[in-house]
Amino acid sequence: KDIVAHITWHDREMVGVLKTRKLAGSAWWHLPTEERNQNIFQQYRSQSLEEALREHHEVHQALLEEIERLEDEALNDPARIEEMVPGFKLWLILEQNTWIHYLEHKEAVWAWLERR
Repeated sequence: KDIVAHITWHDREMVGVLKTRKLAGSAWWHLPTEERNQNIFQQYRSQSLEEALREHHEVHQALLEEIERLEDEALNDPARIEEMVPGFKLWLILEQNTWIHYLEHKEAVWAWLERR
């Protein structure tokens, strides 16, 4: 449940970036990773597994819809995204916070699924 909530938080942040075409979001991005992750854990700590899964599906669907709306130029031209980090492109940020991030947590998720 905690990993699902953690991944959902990152997905939600990416939905915001894609909707606004601005590299902005939670102030937690400015924290060290461990502190940010602890804040995410605390925020969703009381959420049930069912709530976490429902929210994940909703947010992930919104993410997929926003990705489908993207033009190639927005992915590749840093000037198309406000406040883009110099040298970065949207696809790099999206990659790190979605599919690469999913891969980082896949073993824990698979282990949980095997226990069910």
